[in-house]
Amino acid sequence: MRNKTKLSALVITATVVMALGANNAYASTPPPPPPTPTIVADWEMNDAPGTTVMTDSGPNHLNGTVSPGNQPGTNGVNATGTYFHWQFRCPACAPVDDTRVIEVPDPLNLTEPVDPAITYALEFMIRTNHSAGNVMQKGHSTTAGGQIKVQNVAGNVQCLFKGASGVRVGTGSSKVAPLNDNLWHDVRCVHTATKVQEYVDGVLVATKNGSTGPITNTANFTIGGKTQCDQVKITCDYYSGDLDGVTISTDAAPVG
Repeated sequence: MRNKTKLSALVITATVVMALGANNAYASTPPPPPPTPTIVADWEMNDAPGTTVMTDSGPNHLNGTVSPGNQPGTNGVNATGTYFHWQFRCPACAPVDDTRVIEVPDPLNLTEPVDPAITYALEFMIRTNHSAGNVMQKGHSTTAGGQIKVQNVAGNVQCLFKGASGVRVGTGSSKVAPLNDNLWHDVRCVHTATKVQEYVDGVLVATKNGSTGPITNTANFTIGGKTQCDQVKITCDYYSGDLDGVTISTDAAPVG
């Protein structure tokens, strides 16, 4: 797993520095730090080559299933020991290839903001030089209970949340240089009761106001594209590139 610029650490540091600079009398009693995020899942993606498991080192042990056919050097998704690599293929061309998709069973809905008042954060490292594909998601656009999706559109990485009521709130990284530059980038999608925010490499790049309401779907969490697709009526939108350090947390400090 690669080192991340942890946004929570930046927030705490910035809060203390501003307090120190604003008022020396106040500096001796700085405000309390934001609450420590509760880790829902932490896929470090440092599994050994040939693994059939994407290990969750968090408290809930939500391990992902990697197809046993994906051995080192084969087409599809391969663990490298430090990150996961998806070899290139057309995102929406036949045939369907479910072996490219890592699935995390989620019967208890642990990976979505059922209570919209709880801040939810999805963070990951991405490296790609391709211009299309669904990076990860929970449910389809028509799934009952809503959807969570991160997609790459011409290097614009978008964070999309859709509530059970059908309200959709999303952001994109279009205000910064395209992220499909084959360099590692840290992306953080934050969902709150009133907005969705996106950070790239620790910098806030987009805010979209709006309330999705609860997201309650019971679909598996997938990384690398969709399942239950046919490349005809429903495209699979396979991802190509590298991913590392996918983390889901709740009660993360709202920022901005």
